Amino acid sequence: MKHNKKEIQHLYWRAGFGIQPSHLRSIENQSRNKIVDVLFSSSKKFIPLDAANGGN
Repeated sequence: MKHNKKEIQHLYWRAGFGIQPSHLRSIENQSRNKIVDVLFSSSKKFIPLDAANGGN
């Protein structure tokens, strides 16, 4: 199912990410469930900032 690009952008903004136009084009034909699953998976992979050392 093709989604409205604004709907996908909204999902990414609500998740606290953003989305590059090229990535938006590459996922616009995926299901909503798949897009949300990828958002949750992506949020598990992060490198915490070390605020005590200025982020280094």
